[in-house]
Amino acid sequence: MTDRDEERAPRQEPELEYRETTRPEYAEWVAEKFTIEEPEPGTQIVRGPCPRCRTVIDIPVVSAVFRLVVDDALGVTRAVWGRKRASAPNPQVEPMMCTCEDPHLGRPQDYVGCGAYWNLTISPPPGQPTPSRRPDRAP
Repeated sequence: MTDRDEERAPRQEPELEYRETTRPEYAEWVAEKFTIEEPEPGTQIVRGPCPRCRTVIDIPVVSAVFRLVVDDALGVTRAVWGRKRASAPNPQVEPMMCTCEDPHLGRPQDYVGCGAYWNLTISPPPGQPTPSRRPDRAP
């Protein structure tokens, strides 16, 4: 290996240890570096490098929920999809955490990420129509 090859070879950095931590700069970093995609209505994917370990992560943000409803009177169990009703476009605060699968020294078994967490405020895109607060009336 020549000196030039060593300059091009990636340097091995020490493994970042797992630590549950947050800082105001984490949310600022995420707001600047992450992107938001909406693959289908009610589902967004927030993607970018973790503010602590810098591993690119995908974080789903959903507005649809699945719940199981049991009707005791009839003894019937049924699955129901519930979707949040559209409301006036306000910023939405989402708690987030690093979900990388990179090794981090000291990470508990069955955990993911480096331990970083933050709250991200997601604002509606400019020009988004404001949903009506009153139900539509039939003509």
